[in-house]
Amino acid sequence: MPEVVIFDLRHKLKPWATHPSRPGGSPRPHYTVDPYKAVARQAARRDGGIKRVLLHQWGVEVGLSRQARRATAEGKRDGRWWSYAEQLAYRAAGLDHEGNPLRLGGAPYHVSCGCTPSGIGVVALVWHRTIHTFHAEAENAESIGVGIMGRFARDGEEQRPRGFAMALRHALAIARQMVLGNADPVGFEGLSSRSIFTQLEPTFADDVEVELRTHSQTQRKPADPGLWAIKHGVADLVQRGAIAVDPLYHSGKGSPWPESWRKEVGHA
Repeated sequence: MPEVVIFDLRHKLKPWATHPSRPGGSPRPHYTVDPYKAVARQAARRDGGIKRVLLHQWGVEVGLSRQARRATAEGKRDGRWWSYAEQLAYRAAGLDHEGNPLRLGGAPYHVSCGCTPSGIGVVALVWHRTIHTFHAEAENAESIGVGIMGRFARDGEEQRPRGFAMALRHALAIARQMVLGNADPVGFEGLSSRSIFTQLEPTFADDVEVELRTHSQTQRKPADPGLWAIKHGVADLVQRGAIAVDPLYHSGKGSPWPESWRKEVGHA
């Protein structure tokens, strides 16, 4: 079994949900309606460019659907781990397997990552970089959202599988490429809806640092994203010169990073 599986579900989005223009060619305006409504998440990106990655955490419990349980019992889809990985990816996208929105919807993050019970990391590419999603309030227009699936403490370091840490690093590397302007992130051009990556670590062909902020720096959210994410995901990319952070930055109701986070990236 692989340690990380990556699903590109961006092609599953319906054309009306991603097109930046109205029928007839007039530009679609920036939506200002309730950010929890699906149509608001599908607004076109504002002008001004994408400048950074915003890292979040979102709680989700994903169980196997009846169809997936039946397929597993029949020995299809390479066993239970594959069915569960698919469920995680499609839940992140808020879609069923035909591309229809689920009743509860998905998260507004461009890329999400999670982990199966057997320890396999899952990465889901959900939104194209050109789509303005409501994932960070004032930071929406200038950022690519990355979501960590699960409920974890802000300052504790829970033990999580190696595959989960690898999935987080892949998700951050993909988001970084989106910030740099790659519609299809470098190294992922041939990605299909069911691609398994045998490479264990993302690589970087340039020496550009991309800024990263956490959601808790811009909005009050105590459990976002946790010491584990900083230590096993962000710190590695900072050390390799791929990601830059400013742990003391905060705006609005946000707060600076706690000392334990700062130590992990050498900003104690």
